[in-house]
Amino acid sequence: MKLKKLALLLLLISQVTVGQDLNSLKIEAQKVYEATTILDFDQIIEGTYPKVFEIVSKEQMKQLLISTFNGNDEMKIKLLNVAPDFKFGEIKKIDMQTFCLIDHNLSMELTLQEKIEDDEEAEMMLEIFKAGMETDEVTFNKETNTFTITKISTMIGIADKATNNKWKFLNKDKENVLATKLFSKKVLKELGM
Repeated sequence: MKLKKLALLLLLISQVTVGQDLNSLKIEAQKVYEATTILDFDQIIEGTYPKVFEIVSKEQMKQLLISTFNGNDEMKIKLLNVAPDFKFGEIKKIDMQTFCLIDHNLSMELTLQEKIEDDEEAEMMLEIFKAGMETDEVTFNKETNTFTITKISTMIGIADKATNNKWKFLNKDKENVLATKLFSKKVLKELGM
């Protein structure tokens, strides 16, 4: 009888721990998403997985974010405020790290500085954005010279020694460039990347 009670207690504790992990993950994911939609660059950097800054400094990342969203000689990107509708994957403990893939809605406007006059060029750009962003939901407004892109994006939630076991995030890109540099082959395989 004592063994059954102990097994039940351990099961309940593990469920509470996963629940707490999921609750804290939801809170932190929402914070990072909101920081991104209002372009709070310091908060975005605060929510970024810290090992990224072994590849690029915080200041370099901040300057890249500023030039991307405030515009440069080629384009300006504006994130549209849409409900993220988070879909949280399984929380996986791999070695000494905890991971979760989180899908969410993302919608943005990309305005090119150079006017597109030719319909054929606009169609070619539409196809490039569809392939590069992995979505069929791309439209072009000729008057504003703006492409609107809507897609499901994926964040990787990570909690480990580098984050003091608090959730931090990394955007998953098509080629998994950063993830490949930051995580072991075992982690990439178990996350299906």
